[in-house]
Amino acid sequence: MTLKRTYKLIAVIFAVLYFNNMAFAQESIKLLMRADDMGKTYGRTMGIIKAHKEGIITSASIMPTSAYFEESVKLCKKNPSLAVGIHLSIADITQRPVLSPELIPSIVAPNGFFYENSAQIEKVNPKIEEIEKEIRAQIG
Repeated sequence: MTLKRTYKLIAVIFAVLYFNNMAFAQESIKLLMRADDMGKTYGRTMGIIKAHKEGIITSASIMPTSAYFEESVKLCKKNPSLAVGIHLSIADITQRPVLSPELIPSIVAPNGFFYENSAQIEKVNPKIEEIEKEIRAQIG
């Protein structure tokens, strides 16, 4: 057997093994359906729980700055099979910060809510220390 033929045979064996393993791997793939903004509204929060109970949603991100955060935490505790992560936020005109606006004035609009988007935040020259404080408060 020539060296060139040996390389071709190795390539064919590798390809067969590779694609064979891919076929088996596809059988074990699971779909993760993640719901965003849990706690932002009552309807959204209840919809996430309903969808989870019906087997559609497997994961959700909860917003510590949201109006229904406490309710969301209680619902998550009652539904421990729902995998929950945190949705950090410093830009959303419908959300108030976790910290008092007086502690983080550079990232909060005069009405006490966050600015609408990152472009608005950049215009007011936010202090990185205040962003860090708020993010830590949301996590903490």
